[in-house]
Amino acid sequence: MIAGPLAAWAWLALRLFALLLSQSLWRAATGGMWWAIAGSLSMVLAAAWAPLRIAPVAWSSWLLAAGFELLLGAVLGALVSLPGEAALGAARRSGVALGLGRARAFAALQVALVGALALAAGLHRPLLTGLRACATRWPVGEPGEWRLPLDVAAVSATAHDATVLALGLATPVLLTAAVVELALACAARSGPVAALAAASRPWLVAVAALTALAAAWAVHPEAWLEALSRA
Repeated sequence: MIAGPLAAWAWLALRLFALLLSQSLWRAATGGMWWAIAGSLSMVLAAAWAPLRIAPVAWSSWLLAAGFELLLGAVLGALVSLPGEAALGAARRSGVALGLGRARAFAALQVALVGALALAAGLHRPLLTGLRACATRWPVGEPGEWRLPLDVAAVSATAHDATVLALGLATPVLLTAAVVELALACAARSGPVAALAAASRPWLVAVAALTALAAAWAVHPEAWLEALSRA
């Protein structure tokens, strides 16, 4: 037998650990230590959010419920990680457009920009609320009682905001690079000009894309300051 409070805490910790471990954006930002960070966070949050459970639990029942908790956390984590996957894909594609290939440093910079902008825009609040909702919406250790009372409108709005955030950071780079590529292709189709254009293409794309990225952040500074003051 395992004590009731300990069983509830361990179940919830497993659910949160599986959810957090699936977050590719955070894993890319922290590297190989993410599993340890996710484990520590899940144990701390489970201690704060675990329900009071008095009755002890048999080990066989606990292990069966633990498997369902891991499965639930993994499924929820895969869904929640989709905007993060979009951000990572956008960062890698931007690096390719800038001629940096799959450089980890540029991808890490983009990930840092995503995190900073998310905090400035206050997106961490609904994300933290959603994390707690995952811990409380489905009864801990009782898979037979799990239902799916999701607020579709709220979930759709959060997913939309996070995805727009991820793609919006890459849009200046990708769009500007595409315009420069198109202009070079139209202006220099053959001859010596084509060779010159091919040689200067990476530099022109890099300068134009970085200029567009800086302009995207500088065009409305008052909006960012207002968002930061609300964070």
